[in-house]
Parts: sequence; C-alpha cells; structure tokens
Amino acid sequence: MKSILPAQSTRRQFIATAGSAICSAPFVLSAQKTESRKIVGDGEHQFEVIHDWLKLPDQFTWQTTHNVAVDQNGSIYVIHEGHRDQADHPSIFVFDSNGQYIRSFGSEYQGGGHGLEIRTEGNEQFLYVTAYKHLKRFAKLTLTGELVWERRAPMVSERYAECEAEQPRGNWGRNRFMPTNFAFHPDGGFYVADGYGAYCIHRYDKDANYQSTIGRPGKGPGEFQLPHGVWLDSRNEGAPTLVVADRV
Repeated sequence: MKSILPAQSTRRQFIATAGSAICSAPFVLSAQKTESRKIVGDGEHQFEVIHDWLKLPDQFTWQTTHNVAVDQNGSIYVIHEGHRDQADHPSIFVFDSNGQYIRSFGSEYQGGGHGLEIRTEGNEQFLYVTAYKHLKRFAKLTLTGELVWERRAPMVSERYAECEAEQPRGNWGRNRFMPTNFAFHPDGGFYVADGYGAYCIHRYDKDANYQSTIGRPGKGPGEFQLPHGVWLDSRNEGAPTLVVADRV
C-alpha cells in the first residue's frame, strides 16, 4: 500500500496518526468449525461465516462481485461486474438487514460494474458507482438507481487516447480509462482511482468538475502499478491524507 502525503506531513507523522487504527484492527488469524458452523478470527474478534445469507431471486445469478455498501436504514447494496452478454441482468442488488431481496437495478453497468459507495449529502443519500472494461465511466445515482450525473475519461488531464471519452471501447492500456473506486474529501469533492487504466488518481469538486490528477505508472514515489482502492484519512483536521492501495 502506498500513501500520498500532504506537503506539510512526513512519513513519521502519517504513521503516528494512522498507527493506532492499524494496530487495533482485527486480523483473521484462524478458522475453525464448530459442528456445522465455520468460525473465523481470534479472541474477541471472531465471526461466523454464513454462506447464501443474501437471498437472491431465482431469475438472477451471482456473478463476479466487487463492492458492498450499507445505507442509513441498514439496507445492503452489492454491485457485481456481471456478464456483458446479459444486458438485461441487474448489476446492483439491494437487500434488507436480514438478507431479504428488496430491489435491483443498474443493468447499464453489466460487464464492468466495480466501485460502489454510499454518500450522505444534506438530507439525502446517493450511490457513487464506477465501471471499467468497455463501460469506462463513473456516476452518481439515487438509492433507487436514478441517474444524477455521469462522467467519462477526463481528457483535460492529457492522460488518455483520443476519443477515450466520446467513444469508449474495451481497450486496455496506460492511456485508457478504467476507474475502480472513490474516496471523498471533507469539502464534498472526491477522488477517483483509475486503477486498471492510466494508474493515477483524479480529483473532482463536489459538482463533479475535474480539478487535478496525481500519480502515473511506475515504482517510484508518487507512481503506481495498479492503484485499486483509495481512502481519505481526515482524522488530522485541516491536513487529510489520501491513502492508496496499490496492487502489484
């Protein structure tokens, strides 16, 4: 995992800020079966694995899942990549806290659905979705799937091939747009990780207007090999730290 630190921060300051959370996080140390139950974890941090807990209707099938989010009412949202040739199959499923199916939507993300976050803005909650492969887009939706806005490759960043935004295809490469996940800034803006494409992070304001880009392919400082997950540590008020999970 790599971190991009604010100019006024040092590696020592980052470790001091994040260390307590890292050291106190539960780790899965063992797995054991008690009769027919499977328990994972150790000590006070033990959990029971319950397969097929979410009840998917028979007309749908689980495909490659990528992300899970929970809204304020405890409803669970699951996005999966899906199969491109099943254009009518939903990509996003919603369940109640008991695992019972509520609704589904998002067939437009079939074949490339990836990131999923729920964000509270004022008195409303919204879904933020990324889609890669042939879709190459990210969007903001209501919790029922209505589109608020959608964005494609930020061509102004000068990182992408011609027509990557207007006519996206399934091409892979370091000049292609393949977004994976979001991180949200305290001012309402957000970051989008281009994890499978140009290996960089784009910043947008709260209205989804492009602001800047950081990082590029490589193994040196400020460079990435596959910046997949991204999160903003805002515990240090006034000096948030962007943390990036860089898959190698």
